[in-house]
Amino acid sequence: MGIASPTDSRTFAREFCHQCNWAFACWIAHRRIFDDNPNKEILNRNAPNFNEHLWRISQAYSYLQICKLHDPAKFTRRDKTSYNLSISYIIEELDWGNQEDSIRQLAARLDQLYQRISPARNKVIAHNDLGVLLQVEPIGEFPEGLDKEYFQCLQEFASLVHKKCDSCHYLFKDMNHVMDGAYEYLEVLTNADQANRSFSPPTPRSHQG
Repeated sequence: MGIASPTDSRTFAREFCHQCNWAFACWIAHRRIFDDNPNKEILNRNAPNFNEHLWRISQAYSYLQICKLHDPAKFTRRDKTSYNLSISYIIEELDWGNQEDSIRQLAARLDQLYQRISPARNKVIAHNDLGVLLQVEPIGEFPEGLDKEYFQCLQEFASLVHKKCDSCHYLFKDMNHVMDGAYEYLEVLTNADQANRSFSPPTPRSHQG
């Protein structure tokens, strides 16, 4: 084990899994509302500016939750050491024994998406980098499907962490709740759009003097 732990391994392992779960929940909600929404043209048609505004907020927050999992295990500022509950911390703090190669391979796979989106986090989400803000080229893009691969891998990583400390696997929780909530939200918007489009105002009656 490489660093001194400020708490017991079971406690921080469980919390790490919760943070992985939260990152997944944020991502899946974003995908359901924006990327995988079969009626997303309704949002673009009725409220294009606000829809883009909401999309940018959701994407930035999702990126941030992913990137926090990749923070360094510790950092020192003004002679005080602080710890980040991150993938690096988990690898360094737990004694993986003959599983170390496997857990590091998973971490390397997770790093593929992180390397793609971390410039966005470092330059425009957590900071206002002048050069990047004024450039035309997009930042933080990644190949189609890499985000899905990331969370499949993160599920496997979190499960190994949980099994290491609690002797049982870990599955991301409340996903049905998140997805159902996203679909309900979209259904409300869809129904409202259909109601507005089918509504015909009454024809004014003529008045004869």
